[in-house]
Amino acid sequence: MPKLNQQSIEQPFNSIAKVYDREFTHTQIGVLQRKRVYNYLQRYVSTYSNCSVLELNCGTGEDAIWLAKQGCSVLATDISERMVAVTKEKVLENKLETNITCQRLGIQDLEQLNSNDKYDLIFSDFGGLNCVSPKELKKISIVLQRLLKPNGRFIGVVMSRFCWWETLYFTFKGQFKKAWRRKAKEAIAAPLTLATTVDTWYYSPKEFGHLLQMEFHCQQAYPIGFMLPPSYLDNWFKNKPSLLRGLNQLEKWTPKVCARWSDHYMIVLRPKKN
Repeated sequence: MPKLNQQSIEQPFNSIAKVYDREFTHTQIGVLQRKRVYNYLQRYVSTYSNCSVLELNCGTGEDAIWLAKQGCSVLATDISERMVAVTKEKVLENKLETNITCQRLGIQDLEQLNSNDKYDLIFSDFGGLNCVSPKELKKISIVLQRLLKPNGRFIGVVMSRFCWWETLYFTFKGQFKKAWRRKAKEAIAAPLTLATTVDTWYYSPKEFGHLLQMEFHCQQAYPIGFMLPPSYLDNWFKNKPSLLRGLNQLEKWTPKVCARWSDHYMIVLRPKKN
């Protein structure tokens, strides 16, 4: 498998590791979007006894901590050494060392894992898979299928190809290129901070499922952020808590068909039999 440029991916995430929770995880929009993910994810985690999880792009460990508290055993991996360091700190703080193992490992290096270790769930949250090109996704899917148990699931939270909030917001600002940036077929330099970008590909649920169709059946896609806005609008909503609460209530009633127009969607894939 051809390697991604590891340094070009790792460096941007190293640079935001210490501020990521402040800038996203603990923002009011970040918290609400993550709760929507957990609402859907709980349905799948609860179907397994002693659920074993391989987490990709674990970031600062919020999801690993939540999964462990649901009774899962988690191998939390990330390409960023500093993100993994933050995760390790949280594991110690929560006394979850027996439930969570942390490892610095990029998505492109999953073939290094012991193929005899099989998982009930492989999980990737909030756009980590958008850092992988279409060609690379197809090749990685082979490894993902190999690492899953026959009744396991691969679940990813992916940034969609169209987000009506984003298009409307940047159109009103007269920034038309940004308004339609997700339509690009090639990678775009998406900002993590004012000074840091990372190459990003956007996928509709249909496109994502098609790329992995040789190894996986696409079961379902759930909207994450159809009524809830993207996290970069958090400052605008800080003084509008009632509006955000109302949008969050509407989000709970959003039909699954809206996944294709949401900020993110959670896609659930079942491995095909070999």
